[in-house]
Amino acid sequence: MDLHRISVKFYLTDPTPGSTADSDALIGVFHDWIQQSKVPGMLIDVADYSHMADGPGVMLIGDDVDYALDTTEARSGLLHVRKRGKGGLAEQLPGLFSAAISACNLLSSQQGMSFVTNEIKLTLLDRLIAPNTEATFDELGGEIKSFASTLFDGDVTIERDSQDQRCALAVRIKADQSPDLDTLQQRLSATAI
Repeated sequence: MDLHRISVKFYLTDPTPGSTADSDALIGVFHDWIQQSKVPGMLIDVADYSHMADGPGVMLIGDDVDYALDTTEARSGLLHVRKRGKGGLAEQLPGLFSAAISACNLLSSQQGMSFVTNEIKLTLLDRLIAPNTEATFDELGGEIKSFASTLFDGDVTIERDSQDQRCALAVRIKADQSPDLDTLQQRLSATAI
């Protein structure tokens, strides 16, 4: 199953929307990322939606990817969207997660943000290709769990976020351990070898 649009969200340890990020400072940080090519993707512009309750927050918009300090679900976090992926899910997950972890690390060092690593939301945004059904979850769940098991020691569970077929298929990856971001990045690098 070729998927083109996938997102991953790493939640902030402080889940209150907007509580840990000054949108003006974040806009400056995201502009720096564009100028310095600090994260993967062809980056174009920054948009401030922080005035919207339960919205996308501050977004770094790119041609092929987006990054945002997303405030939906009443939980802030770094959202990374890949808009032009190629290949199957198992092929795309390492690059998607690696880019998101790099962005989380930058926000940690530049803004003092810290992220939860034992709960991650993965969303398959191609609703026609991967509808939010039990059959799709059964088909792709094994690939997601196999990938997640390379990131975490110990037990890993995956569960559908919503049964509402009008929504994109979203999966919560939960682990009983919380490795730091650098450890997750190292494990991703080890699986790429």
